Amino acid sequence: MATLDQIGSFDRVPMTLAADLECGTMSIRSLIELKSGSIIRSDRPAGDNVDLRVGGKLVGYGEIIANENALAVRVTNLKEAD
Repeated sequence: MATLDQIGSFDRVPMTLAADLECGTMSIRSLIELKSGSIIRSDRPAGDNVDLRVGGKLVGYGEIIANENALAVRVTNLKEAD
């Protein structure tokens, strides 16, 4: 990953980080009915590893953990810049 010195003024630009949880399949109707706050079940247990992506590009890896009555992802490894 780039250091803060290398990215300069871009260090505060927001971006979406996605963790691939492999939730399975759902119908188009279910997908269309999703809204903010919807819950999508995953069969992945705490301790499983997940890929971390920004803009669809793999940037690192994480581990699913239980954190204060919720599941979270702990970053375990970040890839070096290409």
